[in-house]
Amino acid sequence: MEEPSSSLDVGRLLELLDSGRYTIECLPSVESTNDRLKERARSGGPECRVVIADRQTAGRGRQQRPWFGAAGLGLYLSVAESIADRPRLVTRWTLGAGVAAAEACRSLTAIPVGLKWPNDLSYDGRKLGGILIEMHRRPDGRSEIFVGVGINVDHHPDDLPAELQDRAVSLRILLGERTPPTREQVAAEFLNRWSKVCDALAGDGWEAIRARWSSLSIWPAGSEVDVFPDGRLDCGESISGRLLGVDDVGALRIESADGAELVITQADSVRLREE
Repeated sequence: MEEPSSSLDVGRLLELLDSGRYTIECLPSVESTNDRLKERARSGGPECRVVIADRQTAGRGRQQRPWFGAAGLGLYLSVAESIADRPRLVTRWTLGAGVAAAEACRSLTAIPVGLKWPNDLSYDGRKLGGILIEMHRRPDGRSEIFVGVGINVDHHPDDLPAELQDRAVSLRILLGERTPPTREQVAAEFLNRWSKVCDALAGDGWEAIRARWSSLSIWPAGSEVDVFPDGRLDCGESISGRLLGVDDVGALRIESADGAELVITQADSVRLREE
């Protein structure tokens, strides 16, 4: 029995790519594109560096939070890269992926999509997409990273669950009467920009990536924020401070009320302080 095929136009996607750097697998449905890539890597089969699915049934974000993914409406993509960086530098790659994704959306739509540390694509307080990077160390000392990208592309308001309609948004919703880009266009634009980000991070381009991330951040330096340890928004405990920016490994720097500088990791949740 022939397996169902993806609704993505793979030929068109390949035409839009700047190079033949990536081998691509397009599928109608997977539990997780990141998990699919990891399975391919473990199996020792033909190399596949990019997986794109019409639908994810068990997509996840940071801290294993579930990621809603409507079939055929969003971009659900993962790309694998072999890097020399140590695990402590993985946040650099998270921020770099965010830069590639936000700049791709801006280029295709002229909408000023922003970044919310560490891994959200955002517009006017609503989530447009997110990044999930997972890493494992190889026996040869290099690291393999699996970069998962989810972007809401073609959703109408009613395509979003009721509980997300005031917190999530899509390119179609933001564009109004204008025609949104196709998923193939968004995927290709992201991959073209991501390949350049990879080259920069593999060399001495981190400072330029950090500057680009800062220019896209929805929270400028000096913003007052609350930090919730370990991402627990319901714990009743938070640390208030002033945003200083990101440090050399991509962690968030906060100046607390007593003047101490704090380093915030991806395990923590950060919210703009409510007046």
